[in-house]
Amino acid sequence: MLQSDSVSQHIDKKRLVKASAITLPDTLGHVAGTLIPYYLFEYYLQASHVLSWVLLVLATFFLRMITYALLKRGVFNPTTQQWEYILTGLSIISASAWGSLVFFIPENTVYSLTIACIFFACIGGALGAVGNHFPVFTAFAIPISLLLTIHFLMHGGILFISMALVTISYTIACVYISYRFTKTSRKESILNEQNKQLVKQLSHEKEQAEKANAEKSRFLAAANHDLRQPLQAMNLFIEALYQDLETSHHQVLLMKLRESMHSMNELLSSLLDMSKLDAGLIHVHKDGFFILPLLEKVYSQFKQQVSRGVELYLPKVVYTTQGHTASLAMSDVIVRSDPVLLESIVRNLLSNALKYTKQGQVSMQCVQREEGNYILTIKDTGIGIASEEQERVFDAFYQVGNTSRDRNKGIGLGLSIVKHTCQLLQHKLTMHSEINRGTCFEIYLPMANKVTLVSSTTSVIPTFNMDILIVDDDQAILDGMQAMISRWGCTVFTANSQVQASITLKEHASIRLLLVDYRLQDGCTGIHVIKEARKILKQPRLPGIIITGDTSPNILQTIESEGFHTLHKPIKPAQLRTLMRHLLE
Repeated sequence: MLQSDSVSQHIDKKRLVKASAITLPDTLGHVAGTLIPYYLFEYYLQASHVLSWVLLVLATFFLRMITYALLKRGVFNPTTQQWEYILTGLSIISASAWGSLVFFIPENTVYSLTIACIFFACIGGALGAVGNHFPVFTAFAIPISLLLTIHFLMHGGILFISMALVTISYTIACVYISYRFTKTSRKESILNEQNKQLVKQLSHEKEQAEKANAEKSRFLAAANHDLRQPLQAMNLFIEALYQDLETSHHQVLLMKLRESMHSMNELLSSLLDMSKLDAGLIHVHKDGFFILPLLEKVYSQFKQQVSRGVELYLPKVVYTTQGHTASLAMSDVIVRSDPVLLESIVRNLLSNALKYTKQGQVSMQCVQREEGNYILTIKDTGIGIASEEQERVFDAFYQVGNTSRDRNKGIGLGLSIVKHTCQLLQHKLTMHSEINRGTCFEIYLPMANKVTLVSSTTSVIPTFNMDILIVDDDQAILDGMQAMISRWGCTVFTANSQVQASITLKEHASIRLLLVDYRLQDGCTGIHVIKEARKILKQPRLPGIIITGDTSPNILQTIESEGFHTLHKPIKPAQLRTLMRHLLE
């Protein structure tokens, strides 16, 4: 591809242009190379007519300068072959001018040896300057060495014949070096051109990949937002309806509907988690804590999801790397990590294990390493993963054995989230799996010397006696939010735009909290609404919660940079109550 005739000619032309350039060292070399011999011959050896030779050499140099200037200014644009002919011709003229020195000095042994030194220096200098252009170099080296050889042979005698042979040998050696140098240089130029083309191609492909990734993120963000809007309204109405139902039969049906809503919400939450990881919005808060309460919490939540024939096992003992029971009890194990992120990792791995295990056991075990650290293992006896697929299972949206895209098996983000979260926590993650024998994931956890995080729980649902403003351009969501929050002892005002929100705020200065959708009509955002509300009520610290279905990393970063709290649709009532209580306290 890159070694076609046109590309080769392009490379050759670039090399010839570079070789024909007149540089400062080149100019100084010509001036010094002529004035030094002139000084030696004219003043020390009393040779006449040397000044004529100096003028002749400088004239050829000026001819070369004029030619290069015309080429550089674009007076004419020769082809590569024509350019090579021009340089070769100039080299022959220059060599003839330098070699003509033999005609300007008398026959004398000292003169002849001095000329030999000068000519050898000229050939050596040309080898360094244009040695990587074989035709140009030989056009200079051969004429000048030929004139010197004839000069020696005309003198006769053993000394001059020997010098003639030395001249021929020296010239042949220089020509051979130039030949090898030219081949290597040209090959290097072609490789450089190939590298430039490859870098350019890779840059283009990288830009295309980044563009495709950005388009994917925009699509997922838009799809996520559009799906979460109706889910948010449905979730709110279900919560409000559940509180009004009296018969257990109706409540059971509603619980089934709530479970379906929860499954769909989990799928969308996986997309949100990936967006947060991509945006760098997951912040790590490491503490020392007992690991058993965390595992028991996850165990109790997944216990009801275990299929018949599968045992979910959580031993209360710690094992050694050899498989023996350690002297340390599970209740005494203290690790240093982020408990929220570690729980997310365990949930994803345990959920994955239960989905692909139809018979046998799924266990969570803790192994004590010799250096005092721990390995948390999630092990199953499920279908296993083939060796050729074990790297790909950590890729986003990739699933083993789910070509039909069964919704009950998720969307293929769980292990990708686990991998990225472990990297964020700096916890080593390994996997061992065999087909039809199961899979074992190992998370390496550092030991903590003491507990720095004490967990606390509360089962009291708070009641708020306050005025709240909800702003959303979706009327169904406004109705659902009003129906739910009004049952928490709140007086709820609603608005579907920033203009209506401003009017409501001016009429009801008692509003203490704003719940605002991020994306509103006419390009307005929840950030603008909260800032404007603070100005109207003259409360620079007025609490505000932004509710959004967007998962775009840029939007999430924008909200966080403004310092606002965010809830993602469909919101969980308990989550909203907790955040409201936190802000009001």
